[in-house]
Amino acid sequence: VAATMNLLERAVDLLPEGDQEAVALYPDLGAAIAESGDFDRPSELFRAAEELGDAATALRGRMRQIVHRVMRGGSNADAVQPLEDVIREAELLGDERALAEAFGRSGVLAGWRGDPVEAERRLRRSLEHAESVGDARVISEATHWIALIMMWGPTPVEEALQECRRLTRSLGDGHVSRTELRVAEGLLLAMTGEFDRGRQLATDGRAAMLELGVLALGDVTRDGDDLGRGRTRRRRGRCGRGRRGPAPGRRRGWRRRRRRRPSWPRCCARRSWSRWRPTASPRSRSGDW
Repeated sequence: VAATMNLLERAVDLLPEGDQEAVALYPDLGAAIAESGDFDRPSELFRAAEELGDAATALRGRMRQIVHRVMRGGSNADAVQPLEDVIREAELLGDERALAEAFGRSGVLAGWRGDPVEAERRLRRSLEHAESVGDARVISEATHWIALIMMWGPTPVEEALQECRRLTRSLGDGHVSRTELRVAEGLLLAMTGEFDRGRQLATDGRAAMLELGVLALGDVTRDGDDLGRGRTRRRRGRCGRGRRGPAPGRRRGWRRRRRRRPSWPRCCARRSWSRWRPTASPRSRSGDW
């Protein structure tokens, strides 16, 4: 993300202020800045692209402003109709790239609203438009979300497995989506009972994604326990610490009043909670009890 930001900012700085080529970079620059965690500056860039750019740039700026508002906590429902308007305008302009991105964004929103069938339909439209213009970024995003929808939506497992394999064959070797589909296929195989093969695919795909610096599609392993192993750590209490006393940062309060307290942490105390109270105020930031 940092490298993308630097390249786009240098390109904008090299061009005259208000130049159309520079304004055309505003939507991409704003998206890169938003991914870095700065949510204020992108709004200004999207607004400038909408006001100063040509029809295609203005449309992209408006679309990304809509999505940016949702990512900052806006309502999903408020973004549905504006994205539909963007899709209609993109169709009139014949802008395949805008159509690919708009269908992808509206598909994700449909999934968030609990409509996986409509979400998958829109994501597949996004994938078609992205493939027609060779937009690798949108292809990867659409494939990522299609894999998620197939895993958690109403698609039968066998059908989802076949589609994962078909999508994998259709992608080039350089696509990060291939690793995401490998994770999805592994999780789907686990649903059929093929735990060994599914675990291998999922862990290999997750390792490849982490090596590429991409957030894994599913957190396949936790605390060393692989997918489908059917094994959990032995726990003597809900927090896993059993009767060994409180967390390390709360030792001092424990030692002062240990005779009056049960010998397990608060989350496991249950009925014994009424017998004692912590020495520190509940609002205190101190680690002491």
